Amino acid sequence: MASPPHEELVQTTLQRSNRDDGFGFSLSNGVYDSGVYVGAVKEKGPAADKLQPYDRILKVTLTLTVAAL
Repeated sequence: MASPPHEELVQTTLQRSNRDDGFGFSLSNGVYDSGVYVGAVKEKGPAADKLQPYDRILKVTLTLTVAAL
């Protein structure tokens, strides 16, 4: 029997870059699981060392992105 995937809750803060590329990542909705996920991360963007594709976004500022945690 396979073990469940490793899950870790991490809080991070991102600052927009001075350029016009925003926070340096894109969002995607879940295909098999409802939710908001990181779609892609720019190599040299503000999120490069903090987020990776398929990370799930649970909250932005004080707004939950899921029905219940």
